[in-house]
Amino acid sequence: MKKQFITIQAFRGLAAILVVTRHATLISQDKFGQDFMGGIFAQGGIGVDFFFVLSGFIMLLIHFKDLGQSKKVTSFAIKRLIRIYPIYWIITILCLPFFFLSISEEKSFNGDWGYIINSFLLIPQEKLPLLSPGWTLTHELYFYILVALLIYFWKSKIVRGILFIIVFGSLYKALFDFSGTWDYKYRTYQTILDSNFLLSFMFSRYNLEFFAGCLSGFLAYKYILAIEESRGDNEKNITKMNKLKFIFSLLSVIFLIIFLISPDSLTLIYKNKILIVLYYSFVVGILLSVSTIMENLTNFKTSYFLKFLGDASYSIYLVHYPALFLFAKILFLIKLENILGSTVTMYLIVLLALAVSIAIYLYIELPVWNWSKKRIISLTK
Repeated sequence: MKKQFITIQAFRGLAAILVVTRHATLISQDKFGQDFMGGIFAQGGIGVDFFFVLSGFIMLLIHFKDLGQSKKVTSFAIKRLIRIYPIYWIITILCLPFFFLSISEEKSFNGDWGYIINSFLLIPQEKLPLLSPGWTLTHELYFYILVALLIYFWKSKIVRGILFIIVFGSLYKALFDFSGTWDYKYRTYQTILDSNFLLSFMFSRYNLEFFAGCLSGFLAYKYILAIEESRGDNEKNITKMNKLKFIFSLLSVIFLIIFLISPDSLTLIYKNKILIVLYYSFVVGILLSVSTIMENLTNFKTSYFLKFLGDASYSIYLVHYPALFLFAKILFLIKLENILGSTVTMYLIVLLALAVSIAIYLYIELPVWNWSKKRIISLTK
C-alpha cells in the first residue's frame, strides 16, 4: 500500500480553498452586501466538515495496522503533535500584537491570560481561540487521543466501551442539538450533555464525521489489502470493480456540486441539519475510498497544482483567516474598491491571503517539518 496518496492531498487542497472562499464570502457580504464569486461557494464551510471526515479516513487507512501495537503509540503521538503545534504556535505569535492592540472588534485582550494559554495549548474552550481556525485543531487532538488509545489498548473492552459511548452519545446529542436553534457553538442546552462544556465538546457532532471517515478508511484499507494479495489472479474482476467504484465516485462528486451550488435543491437534507452531517460524511467517505482504491490499483494521476495546494493546505487553513482580515482592513482603509470595484478588490484580497499562506508554507512550515523529521521523529523509529 502506498505511503502517500496524491488524491488525498488534492482533496485536502480543495477543502482548504473551500474554507477560504467561505470566509471571503462573509467579508464581502459584510462590506458590500454581496456574495464572493456570486455565491457559488456560499456553502464553502463544508470544507471544515470535509477535513474532519478526511482526518478519520487517514487515521484508519494509515494506522489500522498499528492498532494493538503499544510500541507504536509514542511515534504516532510525536508525529501528530509536531505536525500540529510548531506552525500553529508561530502563526499565533504573529497574531498576538494585533490581539493586544485590539485591532479586531471581536477579539481584544481583556486581561484574561488563561484564554491565551488555552489558545496556545489548544485546550477546548467555549470562545474561539486567539487564532480562530484553531477551534478545529482542538477536535483533531481529541481524535488523536482516541486513536492513540486504540493503538495502545486495542483489545481493551473498557476502551471499546468508551468509544461506543462516545459514538452513540454524539449521535444522541446531534439529534437534539439540531432540533433547536443551532450555530457553531457546542452548547445548545437541548440535552443533559450540554450541562457542562467539556461534555458538550466530548460528544460534539464532529465526532460523527470523524468516525464516518474511520469507517471509510477501514473499508478502503481492507479492500486494497485484499486486492494486493490477489493481484494477478482476477484482473477481470478488478477491472469491473474499478468501473463500479468510478461510477460511485462520479455520483458523489455530482451530489457535492449540487449541494455546493444550490443547497435548496436538496430540501429535506437542508432543512434537517443532522442529515447534513450524515449526508456529507457518507458522500465524502465514498469519494475518499474510491479515489484511494483507484490510485492504489492504477496509474491514476492528479494535477501537480492540486497536490501542491494539498501540501500547503495546513498553512492555508491557519493563515488565510487573519490574512484575509488584515488585507481587507488595509484595502478598505485606502478605499481601493472605489478604484477597482468591489469584485476585483475581493479577488485581490483572496489572492494576497493565499500568497502569504503559501509563502508561510514554503519558508516556515516545510523547513520546520523537514527539520523535525530528521532531528526528532527519526529518534522514535
